[in-house]
Amino acid sequence: MLFMNRSFLTGILVILQALQSSVHGLAIQTRNETCKINLRPDIADITNTSYVNLVRSVQILSGRTYRYVFSPPFESEKPYLLFLHGFPESSYGWINQIEYFKRHGYGIIAPDMLGYGGTDNPTDLEAFKLKTIGSELTCSGSSAVSALQWYNPDRLLGLAFMSLGYFSPGLDLPLPAVEALNNQSEIFFGYPSLGYWIFHNTDEAVVAYDNHLDSVYTLWYTNNATYQQQYLAPYNALEAWLSEDRQAPYGGAYITEVTKAQWKSIVERQGGLSGGLNWYRANLQGVNSADAAALQSVSPIILKPTLIIVGSDDPVAQPSNGRLLYLTIYVIHKADYGTVPVPGEGGTLPIIDSRNFPVATTIAATVVTLEPKGLRELHWHPNAEEWLYFHTGTARATVFIGGANARTFNFNSGDTAVFPDNSGHYIENTSEAETLVWIEIYKSDRVADISLTQWLALTPPDIVANTLKKSRSVVGQLKKEKQLLIKGN
Repeated sequence: MLFMNRSFLTGILVILQALQSSVHGLAIQTRNETCKINLRPDIADITNTSYVNLVRSVQILSGRTYRYVFSPPFESEKPYLLFLHGFPESSYGWINQIEYFKRHGYGIIAPDMLGYGGTDNPTDLEAFKLKTIGSELTCSGSSAVSALQWYNPDRLLGLAFMSLGYFSPGLDLPLPAVEALNNQSEIFFGYPSLGYWIFHNTDEAVVAYDNHLDSVYTLWYTNNATYQQQYLAPYNALEAWLSEDRQAPYGGAYITEVTKAQWKSIVERQGGLSGGLNWYRANLQGVNSADAAALQSVSPIILKPTLIIVGSDDPVAQPSNGRLLYLTIYVIHKADYGTVPVPGEGGTLPIIDSRNFPVATTIAATVVTLEPKGLRELHWHPNAEEWLYFHTGTARATVFIGGANARTFNFNSGDTAVFPDNSGHYIENTSEAETLVWIEIYKSDRVADISLTQWLALTPPDIVANTLKKSRSVVGQLKKEKQLLIKGN
């Protein structure tokens, strides 16, 4: 299982399945010859921690070294748990979880992420690509949060995220996207929740952070959420806070003077917080954009147990009123569903539902274009009522709801309608020159319709002829294939 705290692109715990042999082998001997294990890494900054004897490091093919906590499961049926930290932490942030789950027989893997703790801290932002980090950390069985699911889903039994939700494949967070999120946050909450990201993208941030570690720690680990709302999230607030070397109230069962001193020891030993800030800068400067575009075709669905935990008073990852700023975003592009002409040759009717957009389990849609004087043949929908929005053009529709009950409506651009499920209806473009465009939405996982003409054509012709009082020759002209959008005369 994988957990994730609020810090950018971080996770807590992942249950790993494919690692049952490979990680254990990695701990005892180098089964992957590209990974060189060091059982005695530099631990000068963590000598006072309870897990220091579990720490080792691994040098991977690229030459980078990652330091991590490792302990095999004491009980054969227990999986490995992978803990991934975020800013401004290191694996030390999981000290209580490491002790607890190790005591209960689970296997533990808790790396210092790139740029943190005893792991290398490259200056090149390209090194902080999620795809690169994912491939590098395969040596020790870990990757960065959502990227682990994107690139190595077969290695996971389950995931959990704390405060931040799952980032679907293809989601990118360059500067314009973060600015858009800040605008959204200002509308919802009255302040930009990610205003501090803009400061993190500057060279001044590194100096300010490293020169004011006590100020950093007390604000990031404050026990009063109001301080983060006022002095962390808004634009320019964090910069002013650090420049004044201010202190926020902090303290509790797990945040003490001892934990602050240990945190400072690790940060100072690692050379400051430049590496942690590089995670933000890499995203803001578009380092992941090309890889994100390549992931557009990857299914966003997680087919394994997943848990999201949010803080009720978190001023950055806001859970209030059910509106999480970091709700997963799913996208389907026009190229994914196309505009192939449909039977009848009167226009286009692309369908977006669970068959080409798997996340759409309770909503389906079409975007219909109908040429002048064209007709959407008489049909009905057996699985859901149809909501319509007429975007451009003029239309006429007749709806039959059983017996002799029918209504005819005229529509213009901007009009909305709802047709009950199983009610027969047709729509015609009444314009001589303008294309009619409308959107259909269904509360269902798929778009489904039944064509009256096709239904009659597939019924024994004698029955149809006798019922409609028409000749066999007329009935024989009915097409057995749907004619969804009939070309105008």
